[in-house]
Amino acid sequence: MKETKILMILAGICAKEIWPRIKSMKHIHSVYIIVDGDDDDQNKEYSKQEYEKVKGIFDRVDPIYGFLKRDTRHIEQDVLGISEIQRELGDYFKALSYHKKTLSIKQKILSPHDLSLATTYNNLGLANQSLGEFATALEFYEKSLNIKRKALSPTHIDFAVTYNNMGELHREMGKYAAALKYLEKGLQIRLKTCSPNDSSLAITYNNIGLIHREQGDYNQAISYFRKSLEIKEKTYTSNHPALAISYINIGEVHQLLGEFPEAISSYEKALEIQEKAYSINHPDLAITYNNLGIVHQLLGNYPIGLSFYQKALKIRQKSLPPNHPALATTYNNIGHVSQLMGDNNVALEYYQKTKNVQEKCLGPYHPSLAATFNNLGDIQRTLGNHKKALGLYEKSLEIKKKSLSPNHPTLSVAYNNIGVVHQAMQKHALALEYYKKALEIQQKNLPLDHPEVALSYYNIGTVHQSIKQYSIALENYEKALKIQEKILSPNHPDLAHIHNSTATAYFYLEKYQKALEHEQRAVDISTQSLSPDHPHLQTFKLHLQRIQSELEV
Repeated sequence: MKETKILMILAGICAKEIWPRIKSMKHIHSVYIIVDGDDDDQNKEYSKQEYEKVKGIFDRVDPIYGFLKRDTRHIEQDVLGISEIQRELGDYFKALSYHKKTLSIKQKILSPHDLSLATTYNNLGLANQSLGEFATALEFYEKSLNIKRKALSPTHIDFAVTYNNMGELHREMGKYAAALKYLEKGLQIRLKTCSPNDSSLAITYNNIGLIHREQGDYNQAISYFRKSLEIKEKTYTSNHPALAISYINIGEVHQLLGEFPEAISSYEKALEIQEKAYSINHPDLAITYNNLGIVHQLLGNYPIGLSFYQKALKIRQKSLPPNHPALATTYNNIGHVSQLMGDNNVALEYYQKTKNVQEKCLGPYHPSLAATFNNLGDIQRTLGNHKKALGLYEKSLEIKKKSLSPNHPTLSVAYNNIGVVHQAMQKHALALEYYKKALEIQQKNLPLDHPEVALSYYNIGTVHQSIKQYSIALENYEKALKIQEKILSPNHPDLAHIHNSTATAYFYLEKYQKALEHEQRAVDISTQSLSPDHPHLQTFKLHLQRIQSELEV
């Protein structure tokens, strides 16, 4: 039996983790190290090492290929094992180039059914998936599976790797049922073949958690994320990027549940790890900046939220192709915070950018596209174009009904918004019908003190106010206010709106002193959270003057 010899290409975090161990590995033939050209400390660390099998330290992939081709001509081998970790450096274009060159070399020296080719096809799938090229990624994963089916038993651990990747791909494509099917196939294989604390189990639990999160099953999602984190804490060092992924995912569930302080805490733990582990333009940093932006936006800290979104956009424009879904996410978030700050023209510009990217890279019934139609509807509604807004909201609802479960929490957003437009068009019965549909879904899926529940109570209150049922309106406003005061910062703009509406109900009930208290609070909050010329602030001041006039009579 011939001796297997191995070439290793180490990069990024993987190099730091593996370096102390490889000297004792007898079958290592050659080691090539890729370093960050700007990381002088790391370069000095490697240059001090004395290990005769290191063939070179490089800050680019291309020079390695001359050495690699030369070495392969002198090795009698059964397996060419290459550790392909370029993706960890965050440069997906270089990663794709690297894997293509690796494939070219392997195709010249290996049979078409060699398992090493399956590994490279899998890595090409990952690289294309990272670039948003989902159809191409799926083709490479299928090629990898076809080789494995001919060479391995159905329960071999290598199948779990590809099943996991295909599951993640289908999740990104919005095909959640297919995604869960592949991930559960992979999980069953890993449970039979891996130790309880194997890092691959952590990855699988994490990815299953992502599916449950997308389907709106937040308790299941956080359960899987915590299973994943528990394994990682036993397996990795405390500053390993894999831990950051778990903190981000747990933070996102807290965010969806309206638990904002817990979300910020999780995101900041992730950011602390990532800033130590990655270069300043690594795509994973953009994810955390984006998430911190979302939470600060939800807390009403709009300028802080915008600054985090801009950090994320700067990284993504450098590291991703122009039609990548992550760019669409960032455009959307900048549009949303601009809208909340009253800059509708900027918001419309960024929402349109979002839609243009999504239509090119996602299917016609992807949930993210539904969200964009919803946001465009918001702008048209703000501009008073109610028929356009209604059409956009109905398009959003159509997509959600085809891609999500009947009681998914985001359906309530569509129902609420359709209700708002019907109300603006004086169709009060229809508005109330849609608001109640929204509240029914929320009460099944969300905590009773969730912000969306408060919004539904508020909207129901506004309909009753419109038809002069002021006592019922006040009852709903007080439910909304109780929730909002519990979960929002004292100067959140949404609190100003509910205080204004509560003041209006008291005004028509001729309880002017109570009306004055709430309207003054609306003005005080808006003065601190909005620009001096914001239309909402001006409206609240006019209402305050009207109440004061009644008290002076």
